Amino acid sequence: TPPVRASFDARGIGRSAAGRGAGGTDSGNFREIIHEPLQVERKKPRALCAKLMKGQVMWVDRFGSLITNISIDTAQRMADANPGKKLQLMVGAEEITVDLTGGFSGNAGDKVSYAGSGGYLEIACVRQSAESAMQITRGKEVALAVEG
Repeated sequence: TPPVRASFDARGIGRSAAGRGAGGTDSGNFREIIHEPLQVERKKPRALCAKLMKGQVMWVDRFGSLITNISIDTAQRMADANPGKKLQLMVGAEEITVDLTGGFSGNAGDKVSYAGSGGYLEIACVRQSAESAMQITRGKEVALAVEG
């Protein structure tokens, strides 16, 4: 069984599609057809040392969450190599503690970083768009670091 992630995943989408199909809805009516899909160049993050990695925001989802190009596996290896230390994701002037446990919570407007369903670290603002609140868009540099 794949791990359950903090953000939406294919199971929810699959269940919805299966339900519509079982109800007799033609699959052509599920969603809008995209005739010119957006091509996103995926750059690889760079390790600057054992405790610092530079990456970037790969894309912004429809909720305004920022999806980085730093994989959860990479972050977990950094955490495992530095037991008892927190991981910080730095973007713009913000330092956000990374939660690899599969969930997040906080007060409205809190910035959080977590293991996203796509296998990458994500940044969100509780109850609002991180893209709007932080004025961050695709291509912005981020850094993953082990705390002090």
